[in-house]
Amino acid sequence: MKLKKTICAALALGLVLSSANAFAVRDMGDTGKIVYKVTFDDDSAEYELMDGASLAEGEDGMAVDLDSSKSQYVKLGDSITADMTGDYTISVDFLPRDEASYPRVFDIGSGTDNTMFFTHNGGGLPKFRFKGNDLFAAGMKFNIGEWNNLTITRTGTDAVMYINGETAATSNTFANDLSLLGETNANYLGKSQYAADAYFNGMIDNFVIYNYGLSEAEVKSVLGNEADAEIRYFDGENETVFIPSDGNVRVEAETKNFTPGELSYYYIALAYDENGRLSSAAPLSDGRQTLAPGETAADSADISASGRADVYAVFEDGSVQKVSSAVKTDAAFPQSAPEDTMETTIGVHDPSIFKDPQSGTYYVYSTGMIDIFKSDDLINWTRTVNTLPEVPECVKEIYRHDDISEYSNIWAPDMFYNENDAETPYYLTCSYSDAFGQNNSSMILFKSDSPEGPWENGEIIFTSVTGDEELGKVNAIDSNIAVDRETGKPYMVYGSFWEGLHMKALNDDFTVDDMSSVGERVFSRYRGVGGPEGGYIVYNEDTGYYYMFSSYDSLNDTYNIRVARSKSITGPYVDQNGESVDRYDDPEEEAGNLYGYKLTGSYQFDDQTTYYGPGHNSVLNDNGEWFLVHHTRETVGGYATLHVRRMYWNEDGWPIVMPERYAGEELQTLSKELICGTWDYISIGDNTNAMLRSKKLILNSDMTLTYGDVSGTWDFDGEYTLTLNMGDEKITAAVSAAYDRDREAPTLMFTGTNEDNVQKWGKKGVDTVIYK
Repeated sequence: MKLKKTICAALALGLVLSSANAFAVRDMGDTGKIVYKVTFDDDSAEYELMDGASLAEGEDGMAVDLDSSKSQYVKLGDSITADMTGDYTISVDFLPRDEASYPRVFDIGSGTDNTMFFTHNGGGLPKFRFKGNDLFAAGMKFNIGEWNNLTITRTGTDAVMYINGETAATSNTFANDLSLLGETNANYLGKSQYAADAYFNGMIDNFVIYNYGLSEAEVKSVLGNEADAEIRYFDGENETVFIPSDGNVRVEAETKNFTPGELSYYYIALAYDENGRLSSAAPLSDGRQTLAPGETAADSADISASGRADVYAVFEDGSVQKVSSAVKTDAAFPQSAPEDTMETTIGVHDPSIFKDPQSGTYYVYSTGMIDIFKSDDLINWTRTVNTLPEVPECVKEIYRHDDISEYSNIWAPDMFYNENDAETPYYLTCSYSDAFGQNNSSMILFKSDSPEGPWENGEIIFTSVTGDEELGKVNAIDSNIAVDRETGKPYMVYGSFWEGLHMKALNDDFTVDDMSSVGERVFSRYRGVGGPEGGYIVYNEDTGYYYMFSSYDSLNDTYNIRVARSKSITGPYVDQNGESVDRYDDPEEEAGNLYGYKLTGSYQFDDQTTYYGPGHNSVLNDNGEWFLVHHTRETVGGYATLHVRRMYWNEDGWPIVMPERYAGEELQTLSKELICGTWDYISIGDNTNAMLRSKKLILNSDMTLTYGDVSGTWDFDGEYTLTLNMGDEKITAAVSAAYDRDREAPTLMFTGTNEDNVQKWGKKGVDTVIYK
């Protein structure tokens, strides 16, 4: 037996137990289970061996052996997917003996126009097709003459192809359920719906369909025949990540057996006092637990510890392995975070943050209905009633019709507090467009004596006009007002796609002198392709720079926030490489480098929630504490949700943001023991808008680190600054307590940059150590 353990210092912990090297099939119960499987063993669904196909010893029990020269294949039952709706996973093990063209490992359907199939050589590439949607694994191949595993997962519209446990291809266009195939009578292993395609030559085993989308970690667990256990520590009803001073600790474990055989074990918790002396011991169950494949068990115990608590697993063969450890710390960890709902943070799009200087209340103004959201702490938000007036007559006159909807095509509100206006200091700007994707648009200024309205009927600040030689260069939406720190003069940055973001000086009454000029271009991309939009300017007194934030690419999924800075509010603005970002006619790429410092992009930690398109941000400087405010989607094109994150500044004066949403945490002194272990690590990059998925970064107690094939060292200053030396890369990061909304548990996180100012994120994850 080999054993893998997971350690997360004093955080949510896990254990991985491994047995023999064979592919496993697992059942997750009613909410996540196998709904169809052909294993060629006693637990298999019905099948029929055709044209002399036979069974032989495979890697895990019996498998079917197919000779393509004899046109051998397996016929499966009819309509096997007819009732399968929602997410799914398809997994199959196979050993190919040649690289014939388009041989089918499986083909489910009722003809060439209604099929779902996989071939390990579809034009030289592994290919999965479902009703015209394709996944190609470019650059990856299966091993000829060896056992391989293919796994296809679909969650929402996201599909992933795994080759032997490694991500090989992704897509966000798989919206169809398996039931779409309907009643099928041509369901095969080793044979195609297309007569011209080759038969499969080799062995096939464990064709399995699950009724949910496995995560990457679960895919690897199935392939590794692992059992996962999660260890957590509680202080009363509140989950903690340390041993509290009163010593009352509840230890709970949940174990899932992913192995093909029985797993026999028990846990024991050892408690220590502040001097490191053993003070008590308690088993986490009444006796040894034995789990059948696919079973789950829960164990718990109450112990008294004032210094440290360790949990060990004891196995049937007498081996003992440390599972996890919790240490005492004075650090404060957030214990909860509010749920996202339609009445709180869901449906917030293009959020503009504002702190009322009179009441201290925080407000966010959102696109669409121009709803207003308010909070006392930046954590708990409530939606208020929209008080924006009907579309002003001046807008109706421009568009020459009276039927423009009261709230349709209203974009990107922004709040500015004008301290020089004693009666109506709250200035709300927003934009009206003739239609989405058109640049007949006007930016309107509303005024009020309250941040919640009611609002005086608005007046036009500026208008863009489709087809006009000058005014057609821009789209007059996404306005933001900022003030020159030296002169007090207000300026407005605005724009979306077309020729980019432009800036116009405002008069004291917030009008512009010249309505026929679009102003100076300050942030653009080559020919306006991929944005930018959503410009927002802040000034940092500590660095002496004005920072302009903007968003690139599609608001539905590939949005990513870019930043440039200048010593002058009017520019020129440059990125971290000193490149000007106001270019339009010149190509924006040199040596493959996109202009603009990348602050955020789409990401996913450890196969948990996907976060698409963080973008259209605003920024709050709350008495020296900085926050980035933006929207993000959990599915492509889904509801936008409000995210508020802590923002800091690196040594070179560029902003860095925490990977988790703000839950009340502050930078504080942490112990090195909390930093040790495994982190889920993401490099934000600077030349990509793709979904970024984390990989494991292991920080060992001897101050060495491992990141895939890269080895290195790490250092910690004893407060909150972490230094990573990863090959040729040196990364400096700030570590903070956080609340992990995906796992619903406290955690640690870090944000920082390398020496080229490419941002890096980390969230405390699961450690793996091999025991033999």
